[in-house]
Amino acid sequence: WNEMCQSALTLFEQVKNECWFDTSTGIEEVNEVKNLPISAHLCLLEGQAYELKGSFSPALSAYTAAVDLYCIACGQENVYAASVLHRIGMLWLHSKGNGHKALGCFNGSLEMRKSLLGGNDRRLAETLYCSATVLTLLYRYEAAMERFHEALRVQMSTVGQNSSEVATTLTGMALCHYSHRAYDLALTCMTGALKIRKHRVSHLQKIIEQRREDTDEGVGFAQLDEVYEEEVALGAIFYNIGNVNMQLGDYNQAMENFIQARDLKWRHVGGGSTDKILDRYLFGTNVDEDELLGLAHCLHNIGVLFDIKKEYNRSLPHYEESLAIKNALSGLGARDATSLLAPVVVSPSDNDALVLQSLDENIDLAEITKATLSTAMTHQKLASVYAKKKWYDLSLFHYCSALKIQRYVLGRDHFTTSFLLTNMGNVLRRTTTQHSETAVMCYNESLRISRLKYGPHHESVASALFNLGNVYDSKQNFDKAVHYYHRALSIYKQKYTQQLRQRLCFNLQTRQFHNTDDTIEDTDILSTGDQIVSGNSSIPDKRIRQQYALVNEALRNATKQDMLRRGVGSGMCSDPKDWWLRFEVLLFQLIEMLGTFVVDPIQSAVRDTIESSRRRIESTASHAIITAADALDYQFLLMLQE
Repeated sequence: WNEMCQSALTLFEQVKNECWFDTSTGIEEVNEVKNLPISAHLCLLEGQAYELKGSFSPALSAYTAAVDLYCIACGQENVYAASVLHRIGMLWLHSKGNGHKALGCFNGSLEMRKSLLGGNDRRLAETLYCSATVLTLLYRYEAAMERFHEALRVQMSTVGQNSSEVATTLTGMALCHYSHRAYDLALTCMTGALKIRKHRVSHLQKIIEQRREDTDEGVGFAQLDEVYEEEVALGAIFYNIGNVNMQLGDYNQAMENFIQARDLKWRHVGGGSTDKILDRYLFGTNVDEDELLGLAHCLHNIGVLFDIKKEYNRSLPHYEESLAIKNALSGLGARDATSLLAPVVVSPSDNDALVLQSLDENIDLAEITKATLSTAMTHQKLASVYAKKKWYDLSLFHYCSALKIQRYVLGRDHFTTSFLLTNMGNVLRRTTTQHSETAVMCYNESLRISRLKYGPHHESVASALFNLGNVYDSKQNFDKAVHYYHRALSIYKQKYTQQLRQRLCFNLQTRQFHNTDDTIEDTDILSTGDQIVSGNSSIPDKRIRQQYALVNEALRNATKQDMLRRGVGSGMCSDPKDWWLRFEVLLFQLIEMLGTFVVDPIQSAVRDTIESSRRRIESTASHAIITAADALDYQFLLMLQE
């Protein structure tokens, strides 16, 4: 493919030698001006070839030159420059993930297209949709939805409500709602897109069947490709609806959606067992890599649903098949020989060596693919299941594999690796007490990364400090345990105090949604057997209270054991620090009761009053004036209902 693109670029250079407009000569040169249109077009084609090769900088330079030449030939505002600006926006978005520069290019294209083409043109809707997608990635929810609605209006008036463009825009709206955690709205949009895609697939299949009956020549590749593309989009919608239903807690419906998506993708990659599919892929048979990766995602999510239901024997095969596909796509090997559905017995020194290797050494990959980072997530899920089944050696292997991949792709100090390190330390402590020093290394590394990301007063830092204290507590090194417990308790106390102060001060702010790229949750198994959710999102009020109580109790017990070991007093009655901790807990409980029985009812009454007043004002304003825009909106709503 690269050779073909390079051959095209060589031919373009030959054409340039024959006819090229030099911008330094000026448009007065008649012989040069006649080459101006072909020069602009050559730059556009060169940019496309470089983009297909994956060469970002040459593609950007060629596209920029094309815009300049089109502006010289056709004026500062022209449809050709608008089209190239749109391509530059797509280049920034897909090649570099730079949403701000992509949005600037889309806005420039949008301004030109509105001015030149008017408000009802398919190309305008295309730019509106792409810019809305970028706004979604930048977490500008309201601006994104405004452009999605405008794109939808244009598409329904130009290409009809059963068009592929309308289905694509509805899917984009659903993903925008999903990123804002408005799952009910996301489901509504996805359901609309699903109806359109089903209708289109059924309609195209009927056309193909009719042509087969009417002619003996068969059906052309163009018709078959169109059906295939619609089925690919249909499978993606099934998968996305499954994700939405999983967030809404409708696990049975989510399972049905994932199975529908899996069956479509399985057929698209040739069918058969996973081994046969991978054999075809690895030995050069033409297999759609995107659909193969989509199949792996479906298998992974089906495994997650079985995991939620605690049906671990059914979740493991799905995770294993998903991992085998992702390994093949990312160049890590078709499958892991050590990852079998049975426990592996290894020596404690082997576990230590495995962990130390994952901490110190990096894997060497030829390239990072779309499946590479996803492979680490499936490793984590397998490790979690094996830990629940108490197959700790296999669990540790998968955690170490996930850590290597994440550090290679994201960097050694990325905050997601701190959760893996914590889980590795927890698993090490369950295998044998000989691993306590290696577990301490994992916890310390997790503590270092959490401090780099969140600062010294975050819940993740407190969790790492608690784990370190628990290690020393189990080793009967109560002096160090008390030290780490004190530091963890000070953080939880600060968060708990802030929470109570907000409750007592009538905090009437609505819930704010966090960016999903930084909000990563993971379940850490504490050495006490409790479970906490680690992440950079705020810990729920109840969880902060539980963690504060847990650390407080651990600190009091460690202090008592330390005093008994040193022979200071026969019980806790002689320790004023213990009495202060008890008093602190009682004081917090008293404030909790005050908030529950006094403050919360008052807050609810105030919120209800404000909401009722807001609804009355909006109702009055909506009926005050009827404009032409209102009539247009009403017609648009009728079209949507149809």
